Amino acid sequence: MTPGASIPVSARPRRAAGVAATVLTVMLVMAAGAARAQSRSEFVMVGRAPGVVHRPDTGPAPHVAVLYENGQSVTHPMCEEMARRGFLTLCIIESNAGDSWEDVALEVKAGVEYLRRQPGITKVVLYGHSGGGAISSFYQAVAENGVAFCQDPKKLSACSGRLAGMPPADGVLFPDAHPGMAVMDLRMINPSVSSDGLKFRVDPALDPSNPKNGFHPSGPSHYPPDFQERYFKAQAQVMGQLIAKAQQLQARVRSGEITDPTADKVAILGFGMSSHLGNVDTGIDSLMKTRQPRRLLRNDGSIVTETIRSVAAGGFAPNSTRLGVSEGTSARFLSRMAVRATDSVNGVDYCTANSATVCNSQSIRVPVLFIAAGASNFIADEELMFETSPAKDKEYIVVEGATHGGQPCKQCEKTSGQYSNSERNMYDYISKWITQRF
Repeated sequence: MTPGASIPVSARPRRAAGVAATVLTVMLVMAAGAARAQSRSEFVMVGRAPGVVHRPDTGPAPHVAVLYENGQSVTHPMCEEMARRGFLTLCIIESNAGDSWEDVALEVKAGVEYLRRQPGITKVVLYGHSGGGAISSFYQAVAENGVAFCQDPKKLSACSGRLAGMPPADGVLFPDAHPGMAVMDLRMINPSVSSDGLKFRVDPALDPSNPKNGFHPSGPSHYPPDFQERYFKAQAQVMGQLIAKAQQLQARVRSGEITDPTADKVAILGFGMSSHLGNVDTGIDSLMKTRQPRRLLRNDGSIVTETIRSVAAGGFAPNSTRLGVSEGTSARFLSRMAVRATDSVNGVDYCTANSATVCNSQSIRVPVLFIAAGASNFIADEELMFETSPAKDKEYIVVEGATHGGQPCKQCEKTSGQYSNSERNMYDYISKWITQRF
């Protein structure tokens, strides 16, 4: 099958077993959602990555295409919602499973080139939702600045020369983008957990499930500032220890001292979403509140300017992360999961990681839209990206009551239907933003 070749929805994919299984999964998911799917949808192989193209059912032929790559992105509502609003959309599954996270940019490159070959398409906009923000921002930063950007000696991992000459997109959207793969991994470390090689140990002074530290099993939990400070610094300390271990392992692998792949492993203990304090205590200002008055897109479509606090409802149980473990090779850890820091929230050296959205966005000069979800925990992170962006055309806005995916946060509502329009408002605003520029 040639790169960029289309596969009709009714066809049976034929390819190597791994890719074939992935494509078949995509087909089954799409078939299950056929009732709401666009009629002009097709599967495509974009380079080595499977994806789905959606074309508008009605209206004029689109001249702007939107590209989204991130995990199981083909099932994301954006793929259809933006097509309904008149755009060509391409959603790609991130297929990179190797040690070099940076190589995922080659898949985005294939997607950009595929879209630029489509009849009538004159502009390509990247959609950087969630972890897709790290992927799209890294791609665009390298495309605009060359491989020198990702080969900076400060980086814990360097990209290869294969990333040279990538064509930049015309704009980047950051709908509730998180601060980066490595930054999220940093904030998902439970620093109270350690191991002597035989069993886990928990330090009660750093345990987020300890009621003495502010945890309340029946909710809501409120961690006092002194615990937050100790916890965030301890997370950074653990990350620093892991980085040192990974660098030592990598040196031994390169020298030939380590030849057994099983000996080249870096593991984060106590790892999980509920080790991120913002998922348990939604009142932490440094994570959940803007630093100054910002624009808020209200449920009724109006826009007001005010200091914005997330309305997210905490629902994670931190004791569940005591057994969580995330591991990878030393190369993969340094490429995807590692970032230097003295504090996981206020002392992150973002530009030590290629997977840090906060750093990558600082080297993007095409028009950018930072659109945070008002019931999520990336409001402050997206505000920081906006503040440090060098783009002349940049915008930051928060969608009232929207969850991470844009849907209404029903459990956050004080009255029924309070945030019922969040998803529609978000996509309408994105559509308007694109149309005004391109």
